[in-house]
Amino acid sequence: MPIRILIANYLPWLLSTITIYATWLAGDKSIRSWQIKLGGQVLWLAWVWASASWGLLPMNGVLTVLYVRAYMKWKEDERSSSRNARVQVGDQSRDPLLEIHSSGLYGLA
Repeated sequence: MPIRILIANYLPWLLSTITIYATWLAGDKSIRSWQIKLGGQVLWLAWVWASASWGLLPMNGVLTVLYVRAYMKWKEDERSSSRNARVQVGDQSRDPLLEIHSSGLYGLA
C-alpha cells in the first residue's frame, strides 16, 4: 500500500488523539498543550498533502499562527508570574532566627 494512502487512512486517528490530549492539557493550563498542538499541525499538513484536501491548508496556516501566538502569550505570562512570585517572596521573607532574637524571646533584646 502506498505511503500516501496509509497516511490518508490512518493519520486521522493519531491526529484525533493528539488533539484531544492537547486540549486536555490546555484545560489543565499546561503550556505544553500549545507545543503539542504545534507539532500536530505538522502532521495535519502531511495529512492534507496525502489526502489532497487542499481546502484545509488555510485552516492549517491560521491555526499554526494562533498556536504560536498562544504559546508566546502563555510563556510571557509564565515569566511574569514567576517574576512576581519572586518579588513577593523576597518582600515577605524574613530570617526567623533574627526575628526570634530581636523579639527578646531569648532574653537578649
